[in-house]
Amino acid sequence: MLPVGYLITAGASVILGMGLPTVAAFIVVSLLAVPALVDLGASGLHANFFVLYFSVFSAITPPVALAALAGSRVAESDYLKTCIASLQFGTVGYLIPFYFVFNSALLGLDTWPRILWSVALTLASLVALSASIHGYMLVSATFFQRVLLLLAAAMLASAVMLGGLLWAGLGFLLILAVGAWQSHALFSATGRG
Repeated sequence: MLPVGYLITAGASVILGMGLPTVAAFIVVSLLAVPALVDLGASGLHANFFVLYFSVFSAITPPVALAALAGSRVAESDYLKTCIASLQFGTVGYLIPFYFVFNSALLGLDTWPRILWSVALTLASLVALSASIHGYMLVSATFFQRVLLLLAAAMLASAVMLGGLLWAGLGFLLILAVGAWQSHALFSATGRG
């Protein structure tokens, strides 16, 4: 039941945080959601960090997206296009709170080797997911490479949240395979390969 509670809290944090500064959004959502998450079995630290993170992300989430509004005015660009771009660039960030509620090492609550391993897996997963979403790693990715990167990100995410050396190894191998494939294309295009 706790994962469902986290999903509901994520949605509530974004919706209730729309149009509010980060601190106000955190206060409003934490008064409503943190006690519910703690009642479902979450630790107070995990619940507060989760709510804080999504309260921050409410600033880039359309339709209000106050940070995108400010950015569009500074850049003299269209507000709606800036909203969509902020959401696209922030998509990977929406997964980070789910990583640390299922892996306490990302909050520094474990041994140093476990913390470093978890951070490395998280970074690799987020890089693979970002490369899959944006279609670019070393060079522009083909559709098949994007699918492989998405699969690698899913494997690494499951290794971060659920554990499992096999998933981590397969995820890293897929990233290395796509990287080797793209570096071959990069060197062939420049005439150095």
